[in-house]
Formats: sequence, C-alpha cells, structure tokens
Amino acid sequence: MSSVKNGKKKDIKIILLGILVGLVVCGAGIYGVVSSRIASHEYKNSTDIREVSAVVGYCREVVNKDKDEDGYHRERELREYRVKATFEIDGETYQDRDTVYCWNDEEINTGDEIDVEVYRTSKGKYKIAPDRDPLEFLFCCVAIILGAGFAAIFIAEMFKKEPENGEESEKKKNKDKNRNR
Repeated sequence: MSSVKNGKKKDIKIILLGILVGLVVCGAGIYGVVSSRIASHEYKNSTDIREVSAVVGYCREVVNKDKDEDGYHRERELREYRVKATFEIDGETYQDRDTVYCWNDEEINTGDEIDVEVYRTSKGKYKIAPDRDPLEFLFCCVAIILGAGFAAIFIAEMFKKEPENGEESEKKKNKDKNRNR
C-alpha cells in the first residue's frame, strides 16, 4: 500500500514539474512578445532619434561558422558581436545592450568607440534602437504555443481518472463473459 502512495506522489511531482516548465516557457514567450512590442512602439513614437558615439564596456563575439562544399568550417564574412555600450547625452550617461556587425577584417574590443542609434523613451531616458528581428518575435510566439500545450498535456494528465483495482477487475470479468458466449 505504501509503495502505491509513493508512486502516486512521484507521479504528482512529475506532473506539477511539467506544468511549471510549460508555464515558464509560455511566460517567457509572452514577456518576449510584449517587451518587443513596447520597445517598437516607443521607438516609432519617439520625438528624438539620433546617432551617437558609444564606448564598448563589454564585448562577446557570436561564433558564426558555415560549411563549404568540402565540409570544412569557414568563418562568415560578417562578424556578429553582442556588446554593452555606454553613451552620453546632455550630460547624462546611459548604458544599454546592442548587436553590432562588422566585416572579418574588422574587430570590436572593449574600450572601442562605435556609432549607435538611440531614441528617447516616453519616460525621457535614452535607449539603443531595438533590433527588428522577425525571427525573434516568431520564436516567442512558438514558445507561447509550445509552453501552453505542454502545460495543458500535464494538466489533462493530472485530472485523468485512474481506474481503481476493483473496477479494473470487474471490467475484465465482463469482457471474459462476453467472449465465452
């Protein structure tokens, strides 16, 4: 009897974990969609959009490699960097993240100056213009659907009625009687 209780407790823990994971993935997708829409809306309605010089405080190259016809890896012609840049407008210093692209013969390091497009938000602060990546928006939408589906599967599993031992044996007896006739 105690092994049956332990099995049911273990099943409930797994089901609750599955529901939690599904809801977290769904929530992350919703957050991504909402935040990108807010940033895009604020950028479109900004009264001050300008290009300024910014200093790179942190820099990480995203490794992009392709295979050529022979199957060997070769670097792409365009390098992609994730940077945290600091810029100054009207005596106030701002810090934001950006994605910067440059050719293979160029390199971005910490301390370099780069030109970035910034805009004034509705609160009067300045931010780097948002990337307009439709794939990121699509991934967020897919995350919402997958997370909700994953949570729904585990919720359905939680409410699924399991037959009791007496009911199960009675169904078998009825099947056997029907076969013998």
